Amino acid sequence: MIHAYLAPRPIWPALLLVMTILASAASAATVSADKGIFAQGQLRGGATGGWVSTSGDDYLLLGLGLGYNVADGVTAGLDYETWLVGDPTVHKLAPWVTYTYWQAKRVKPYLGAFYRQNWVGGGFDDYQDLGARAGVFTQRGRAHLGVGVVYEYRLDSSGLYDQDRFYPEIRFAIGL
Repeated sequence: MIHAYLAPRPIWPALLLVMTILASAASAATVSADKGIFAQGQLRGGATGGWVSTSGDDYLLLGLGLGYNVADGVTAGLDYETWLVGDPTVHKLAPWVTYTYWQAKRVKPYLGAFYRQNWVGGGFDDYQDLGARAGVFTQRGRAHLGVGVVYEYRLDSSGLYDQDRFYPEIRFAIGL
């Protein structure tokens, strides 16, 4: 999945916009018989890329993800990211689960949760995050594009980072 990360900061207006879109899509949903890439048994893969700016340093973010639909619209997966160029280097591994309301014809709302283990070089402490995401997908063939918002809670903040963060995301994945 391709994620566009912005500097972490509260984005309540974006969260309200996403929730409004989700409510509109759910109330105006027309049922489609085609589950497409959201059907049970489907495998999907994605790539992550972008620039991250945090703690006064810029990073090149690269990663890969793989997901498997354990039920119609329910995907479990694993993502790996590495943050390069900046100092220190960071590696992240995140198991996740997402539910997509695939019955909606054009705009398909999604909700998800994840746990992320973060390994930090340079003598810094490793840390863990719990998170949730919400947004909407549009599907074209075996590909889908999504926009949404992510909430992260740092489990063991050493005071260097905020424990609560919201940020927007752009997601793109292809069914395999």
